[in-house]
Order: sequence, then structure tokens, then C-alpha cells
Amino acid sequence: YANDTTILARLDSPSSCHLLQDDLTQVVDWSIANHLRFRHAKSAAMRFSAQMRVQPPCYSMSGTRAPVATHLQILGVTLTPTLDFTIHVSSIVAKARRTLGFVTRVSRFCGPEGFRVLYTAMVLPRLEYCAAIWSPHQAHLSQRLEGVQRRATRTLLARSCWPLARSQSYEDRLRGVNWRSLDHRRVVARVKFLCRLLDGS
Repeated sequence: YANDTTILARLDSPSSCHLLQDDLTQVVDWSIANHLRFRHAKSAAMRFSAQMRVQPPCYSMSGTRAPVATHLQILGVTLTPTLDFTIHVSSIVAKARRTLGFVTRVSRFCGPEGFRVLYTAMVLPRLEYCAAIWSPHQAHLSQRLEGVQRRATRTLLARSCWPLARSQSYEDRLRGVNWRSLDHRRVVARVKFLCRLLDGS
């Protein structure tokens, strides 16, 4: 991410749009002067708004108009104009499922603790990276995320020779492996993030 640049501004009047274009022009001029040219093909503009119909942004870099993006990935988080994180959740669930499948295969002869360590190290970070930012309020998205861990608890208990690994409820399996639900972990992450913001740390 060292070579990525993001410019954000609050736009509440036509003049603020012109000011943002002026800032963008200055940044581009600076990059040219320091031989750090931007790649226009990878540049894009997006306007965040709760309204479904807003005027699309119109900005240019060195005379080249920046295309309007329907979604952007910034520091690993996929953003949309309405800050609906459905695309982001779908992406991380797909990646987490693939990683869980890989972990399940390679830990076949490692025993339950080997699976637990690999899940915690490789799958859980995919499900929780920057979760304080994108944590969904929609039940169906939360269930999709939780589905990855549901599968992991079944695998872990089955390898522990737990007699009711397949028939127990998800909540009982969580207690059996001493894990918290992903929803609970995201709530804790949001509270910690808010405390750090208020504390200035």
C-alpha cells in the first residue's frame, strides 16, 4: 500500500468541488516534479452519499478524466458509494472458505490442535481484518460470515472425537471449542476501536 494515494474531502457546495480539483492538480504537479507519476489507468473517483441518486464526480488528472468507480478497494476494504459492504463481505467469505478448505486438507494429520492453530492464524484474520469499519448490521451478511466458523467448529470437534460434533447446535459447539461467535468478536472490536478513538491512541 506504500504506493497508493487517496484524497478525501467533504463536498457541500460547488466551490468545494473546485477546491478538491485544485488539490488534486497540486498533487499531480508534485508527483511529476518528483518523478512519481500516477498511473491514470489505476486512478478512479467515487462520491460517498446516503442518497441513491447523486451527481457523479468529475475530476481530471493532467487533462485525463478520472473514471467513476462503482466500488474501490482501499487498504484491503472494498468501499461503495453508499458504504454498503455487501461486496466486501462476499469477497472475504469466499477467500475465507478457500483458506479453510486448504487448512482442513493440510492439517489432516496434525490433530485437532494443529487445525485450531491454522484456523486462528490463517482463516480468522481474513474474517476480521478491519471489522470495526465494515461490520454488517444485516442479519444475512452476519450469517454468511458465521457460516465459515460453523464449518470450522464441526471440523475441529470431529477431529477431537466429539460424539455429537454433527448434531450439536452452533452455540454448543462454540462452547465445546472455547470460541466466541464472530458477531461477538466484532462487537468487542468496535468497542475497542471506539475507545482508542476517544482516548486519542
